Amino acid sequence: MVTSHVPPPPSRTFIAPREQDSFQRPQFQGEGRGPGGQRWRIPVCGHGRVALWKDMKELLSRKNSLSIQYPEATPTVLRTVCRVPGQIEVLKSFQEDVVPDPTTAYPYLLLYESRLRRYLTAPLEGVPHSKDRFLAYPCAVGRETFSTGRHYWEVGMNLTGDALWALGVCRDNVSRRDRVPKSPENGFWVVQLCKGKKYLPVTSAPAPVTLAEPPSHVGVFLDFEAGDVSFYNLKDGSHLHTYTQPEFSGPLQPFFCLGAPKSGQMVISTVTLWVKG
Repeated sequence: MVTSHVPPPPSRTFIAPREQDSFQRPQFQGEGRGPGGQRWRIPVCGHGRVALWKDMKELLSRKNSLSIQYPEATPTVLRTVCRVPGQIEVLKSFQEDVVPDPTTAYPYLLLYESRLRRYLTAPLEGVPHSKDRFLAYPCAVGRETFSTGRHYWEVGMNLTGDALWALGVCRDNVSRRDRVPKSPENGFWVVQLCKGKKYLPVTSAPAPVTLAEPPSHVGVFLDFEAGDVSFYNLKDGSHLHTYTQPEFSGPLQPFFCLGAPKSGQMVISTVTLWVKG
């Protein structure tokens, strides 16, 4: 009997993988810490992540180079004027014929009615010193008293080199015998021109409002409900100043004041005011 020899199968050798072959430490393109201290890493896994890392590096470099710039302090002095085309025409729709009351005029403040061609004030020796008459300054108030609504009137000035005047509104119960500052705290909302100066100081502001020249024609607009009193230079239509408060505590009257005999004249409607020298 013939027997055939079958070779045994080849032996198989199993080689266990080494630890360093089965675990490879990840590679990182970059790492760092965020604003809160958190650590971050970007692995090497493609061109997209590389580009992202480059963009982040660029952003971080920009952040480190930024510097905060604070705006410079702006002074409160008004150096420009505001002109609104057509504004004066709108205000004229509220215009009223305001006339100074001669019974409130300072004894040496003369009032002349050009339409009637006569003086409205009595001779000095016959002027009664009533409680309504101003005795501290050459001032007068209008016959009108406003406690509601919108009102507009205009005042012209024939000024001299030593001009000194004030105009605006005041409460109907302001002090007329004492020398008090013409400020809102004392019941006056006025603009005034100081002697020998070409500026229009606003009494409640810490600094004067600088102007190229004294205005010769001023418009006054009162909005009682809004608590506003505004002043306009009618020569060029510019806005000079506005007082604003939540409300007025009582009725108001137009206010006019000349400071010295050499101040010139003030014209309200058909009435001219000047101080007797």
